[in-house]
Amino acid sequence: MEMSYDFTLRRQVGAIAFQFGRFFGRRFGKLFAKLKKSAKTAAADPISEADEAYLRWEQSRSKEELQVLLDINPPANPINIGSIQIDFEAPCDILRLYLQRYLRDALNETIGDAFCIEKADATGKVQMLFRKKEFQEYTKTFVDFKMNMKTMEGIHTVRLVKEPGSPPLIKIPEYIPPAVDE
Repeated sequence: MEMSYDFTLRRQVGAIAFQFGRFFGRRFGKLFAKLKKSAKTAAADPISEADEAYLRWEQSRSKEELQVLLDINPPANPINIGSIQIDFEAPCDILRLYLQRYLRDALNETIGDAFCIEKADATGKVQMLFRKKEFQEYTKTFVDFKMNMKTMEGIHTVRLVKEPGSPPLIKIPEYIPPAVDE
């Protein structure tokens, strides 16, 4: 028994395969070109991941003033070491970057980089945020709102404490932004 090819069917299947290849070939070509371009810019751009995340929050339009209190001796009143402008939706590791960059001198004089963020709730229970968990929490979780009853003005505060079991003083190095070629 001899079979003959139906050339019409063969041409139609070939045309469909050709269209399929052209359609997906273009898509993969564009994707490949985009990946190649992003790899070139990433290799040429010296900005680190931390800087990219920082820049995203630096450009935020919903920043509010945050007073930073340092509690070195817990029974005594905390020391106001300064204020920063930050978006409260930012993760706490971004809050740490803001503190290190804007309040570096005040922190280096007292506890350096060995600090944790702390919050006491209404019942007096203290919640301490360690460095390992900072990327999981948001700044708004650890911000308190304090009201001055005489002037009826409110301020947002964050409380820093010495990290338990940390060395005596770890200085925060000065941040030098990456050089940008123009």
